[in-house]
Amino acid sequence: MKQRMNIKNVGAFLIALLLVFTFLSKTIYQYSLPTVSADSPVKGRLHKVENVKGIAGWSTKGELYAGSAGFVEQILVEKGQSVVKDQPLLRLSFSDTEVTAAREKEYEIQQVDSELAEAEEACEKLKTLYEAGAISKSEYEKEDRSRKDLYSKREKLLRDLTDVKNEAALTVLAPEDCVVTDLLVQKGQRVNQGEKVGNYGTPLTFGIECAIPLENDFIEKGDSCKVGNASLEFMGTVLDVSSEADKKKVRIQIPEMQQKSGVDDSSEVDTGLVLEEALNKGAHLGSEAIKDGDSFDVVFEKESPEARILVPNGALNRDSSGYFLYQIKQRKGLLGKEFYVSKLRVYIGDNDTDDTVVTEGITFFEPIVVQCDKELKEGDTVVLENEGDFFKD
Repeated sequence: MKQRMNIKNVGAFLIALLLVFTFLSKTIYQYSLPTVSADSPVKGRLHKVENVKGIAGWSTKGELYAGSAGFVEQILVEKGQSVVKDQPLLRLSFSDTEVTAAREKEYEIQQVDSELAEAEEACEKLKTLYEAGAISKSEYEKEDRSRKDLYSKREKLLRDLTDVKNEAALTVLAPEDCVVTDLLVQKGQRVNQGEKVGNYGTPLTFGIECAIPLENDFIEKGDSCKVGNASLEFMGTVLDVSSEADKKKVRIQIPEMQQKSGVDDSSEVDTGLVLEEALNKGAHLGSEAIKDGDSFDVVFEKESPEARILVPNGALNRDSSGYFLYQIKQRKGLLGKEFYVSKLRVYIGDNDTDDTVVTEGITFFEPIVVQCDKELKEGDTVVLENEGDFFKD
């Protein structure tokens, strides 16, 4: 009886020892394996976000030039003032020397006109004599060349002449309804013909400009966006998106300007009211004014129109054959059930900061690796941290 008890005790001890050995072996074995966490694909919408810097200013800008050389006699407007088309902005005047030179040109033209009259009369007489055979052809052609030379001289004098009585040439006019954003001259300053004297902006186009990556294809005309800085926060509306060499340019309309100009191009606009709003180079938003050159943080947010199969961006891998996911599968191992990974080839679409659309190759019921503490390869045995989320004992 006592011997049987000893045998039972020894057997129990051996079984316990085997269990401990199995546990330790499994623990040591699993310690060397990659540890992964898994998730399942979900059906949802992408949440696209783009954060950029924007600068307030005139989307349509222009430059003012002097139509004639002279001295700035009067500055008729101030920087930031709204003006209407053809309103005088600057008046120029010639110096005494230039006035004298112009009058001398006029006198020369009068002299040439007198010589031309005599040359025309002489040519007519010689032509008659030539046709009658009284003189040679060369004599007539010589006089005719002299007459033509006088005409050329007169044309050159007319081109060189600056008409001091032509006030329009000495006045810089507003090219359209606009706001004068810069005046680059002072009273008494000498300017040359064609010299830049100022800048202007068109009030209806005052807004915020920013650049987005060329690959961004979700921002469209009419979209809303959050705009703000330390002083202001408001919602803007995308006026248009245009592609450039290495980026896209986005113009954003400011709320107050929307109320005045309207987003509907067919609506009538009271230009006078808008010009008043644009005084001091600013578009007014409540009691604040947005100035030309102000910087803003601009946030565009948009959901994709359709729900698609999504996987976390971190779950995607790529090799020479394309994109793939590591799918979690189960099999029998030496120490019982174990998990391993298998490459699952997929085709992808659009993405946002968190997820990517999978267009082909996966269903909702396949757990995939989203995080791993070691590099994986096809068929690797792994430790699944969140095993209970997918597999039941």
